[in-house]
Amino acid sequence: PMSPIVFPGLTFLTPNLINNLIEEFYKTDKCIVLPTYKERRGHPVIFDIKYASEILALSEDREGLREVIRKHQDDIHKVPVNTDSIIRDIDYWEDYIRETNILDSQ
Repeated sequence: PMSPIVFPGLTFLTPNLINNLIEEFYKTDKCIVLPTYKERRGHPVIFDIKYASEILALSEDREGLREVIRKHQDDIHKVPVNTDSIIRDIDYWEDYIRETNILDSQ
């Protein structure tokens, strides 16, 4: 049985979206599941436990999870979604301000 490892980042995700990705993870024989919006990859990415040691060995001077994804292109299951929330990320205070302004204007 496969066991997922999830790195969601700080995004505007819904429980339905996360549940859908988890369902897709268990349906596919691929060990990396990632959502896409208009062909753009987003978050959260779900990795099988088989990548745990590789992920834990990542260093700050490298590209992080992108490196793992690039290295294992043949083991990726892309899940198209209909929301840009998967590509919106908050890492800094400025990101938070930008995103709250977008939400306030809707």
